Amino acid sequence: MTERIDGWPVSVLSDGERTYLGVFDRLGDGRSYPASDTVPTLEEIGGDDWSGEVLAQLLPAERVWAWWTRTAVHRNTGLGGERAPAAVDVSTISRPLVRRLLLERMTLAILPAADSGAQASVLEWAGVDTDLAEQVWTAPDGARWNLDEIVSWCQVPEQWRDRSSVTRQPAERIVTLFDSQIFCALAPPAAKEAMKRLETLARRWGLRVVPGPPEYAWVAPLR
Repeated sequence: MTERIDGWPVSVLSDGERTYLGVFDRLGDGRSYPASDTVPTLEEIGGDDWSGEVLAQLLPAERVWAWWTRTAVHRNTGLGGERAPAAVDVSTISRPLVRRLLLERMTLAILPAADSGAQASVLEWAGVDTDLAEQVWTAPDGARWNLDEIVSWCQVPEQWRDRSSVTRQPAERIVTLFDSQIFCALAPPAAKEAMKRLETLARRWGLRVVPGPPEYAWVAPLR
């Protein structure tokens, strides 16, 4: 009789400035990336909204969020929003703001802190378009965001794949959704709490978190 697989690999890597968490989209023993189609996926275990459940553990509700996604996906949420200025003081944001790139068909949506309705839309829709790399930033206290700079960073894979570039961004944490996986870069003190939340979610699904290979803790550099 085959033993039931209940390990959910999460890779962890810290460079002192950031801790990186790579959440696998399927079960395994953590010794390598479980690429086999015979290995259960988190969708099979946690349902269609598994990625939203994971994001809810990684994105603090009390922070302002910036969501970089395809414009068509953003429109499907029904969020809307006023046109965002070039720079925003995150402490003054009280309603959704948007910066749309017409030619690229991409949108940067800025969402107020503790806006449960807007945040629920992100949790539901982020990652739906698996062909696209999406980003979700959360704002540090007192941040003044230059939205053109955030857009420029999100547009260039060489930047968001580069951990040294990640550490220079004005974000409390950055979550990247890419190729059905979820990666999170955050300050080391916050990583322990994030892992506890993932472990609680794992128990709810009847799973246990196991260490994944460190090289999968962040999106691999371009080759």
